[in-house]
Amino acid sequence: MNRCQFSSVLSKIIFAFLVIQSTIVFSLEESSSRDNLQEYFQDVYENTATVGFVVGIIENGQTKFYCFGNKTVNGDPVDPNTIFEIGSISKLFTSNLLIDQVLHGNVNLDDPIDMYLEDVKLPSSFDKKITLRHLASHTSGLPKLPNTLNRSRYEDIYENFSKEELYTALETRVVSRAPGKGYEYSNFGSGLLSHILTIASGKTYEELLFNGVCSSFKMMSTSVKLSSENSFYMATGHHINRPISFWNFTSSTLEGMGGIRSSVRDLSKYLWENLHAAESILSDVLEPCLDTHFEASPEFQVGLGWHKLNAISRHSGGTAGFRSFIGFDAEKNKGVIILNNSSDDFPSSLGLHLLDPSKYPFEIFSKISVPQDTLKAYEGVYEIYMPEFEISQKIEVFLCSKTLITAVGKEIYHLVPLSDDSFALKERPGALWKFEIDQETNSKKILIQEPYTRYEAVSKI
Repeated sequence: MNRCQFSSVLSKIIFAFLVIQSTIVFSLEESSSRDNLQEYFQDVYENTATVGFVVGIIENGQTKFYCFGNKTVNGDPVDPNTIFEIGSISKLFTSNLLIDQVLHGNVNLDDPIDMYLEDVKLPSSFDKKITLRHLASHTSGLPKLPNTLNRSRYEDIYENFSKEELYTALETRVVSRAPGKGYEYSNFGSGLLSHILTIASGKTYEELLFNGVCSSFKMMSTSVKLSSENSFYMATGHHINRPISFWNFTSSTLEGMGGIRSSVRDLSKYLWENLHAAESILSDVLEPCLDTHFEASPEFQVGLGWHKLNAISRHSGGTAGFRSFIGFDAEKNKGVIILNNSSDDFPSSLGLHLLDPSKYPFEIFSKISVPQDTLKAYEGVYEIYMPEFEISQKIEVFLCSKTLITAVGKEIYHLVPLSDDSFALKERPGALWKFEIDQETNSKKILIQEPYTRYEAVSKI
């Protein structure tokens, strides 16, 4: 069993016996003033594994930015011009480019994809063909990822993904349902859409992006490939406080599914135009994407790119070392952007909370004050033996800002102090960790308590 399987096993354990008294739910509705946001975001910064994050809020006709942390560990501070990988938020731009190409007469929404892929032998699993609309609304039936993708590479998984690999994946794909009959989020479909748009237009994805949305909204920090000037503003991605490689889409056929980089200042321009789409200079491009193209449930509808939860239109994104969120509530005339240069996946839940605090609570953990030296002493790599599975696994513990973080593979968990040596896990209600340091044996260990089971993880000092 590998680390990811180990994490999955832990995820399936249901905990119910321990009530963690250190948890509080901070609702913005309880704030007497919006000025409390600066202090609130500072709490978020200190209680997550982020290195740096920025927030943009559009409300009452104004845009405000909040910036915390650094572009890299001990590096320059982030600011509204700092550039982040925005991951799957790129799909919103790809959908805009689709409508732009419809308006230019190069494609139609309901064109079947085989019109543009003459050399690909598409299996006819169903009578109905996959269309461009299906790709943009995640109703194509295509799986999340191409089966030809090398998934063992986490850091730069899409680099050099070729047209040939894309076509082979299409020819050997397994479609889960007939096109248009159900929602299934698909990076595969979005990447394929961007590839088809380059074929239909005769232009690169970068050219389409710049000539369309970016030039119209003066988004000069938004691109797939960084210019030499913009390289200065680029943040570094992190996983548990360690720098991690960028995702490079410049040599990939899937760039439209997650390859764009941007700043909160640029994205605030984009969000403003979507929030006021009817008055936008690109209203004919933005409004069709915001329309409902598939209703998954009464509470959840899908546009072209956009996902709609009741009144909130939103999308999130993630790469190896970045997480992001963009969303707005047209009824409240409010929008939110959050960009984070770490794999700590808090922007989505925080973004929804900022848009609707009563419906989407966001947990911040009140913390018993533990000396930094004490927390620092618990850092290290521990080995845990699980006899029921006959395996040993490593657990890494790091101090990020003022919070202890533990990582098992790609999964991150936040340790919440109950005392100087005992901790609960934020993401795993019911788990209890107790650290012990033995100076005589020059070792330290974690006593991990779960219902019906106890483990011991040991590390040499």
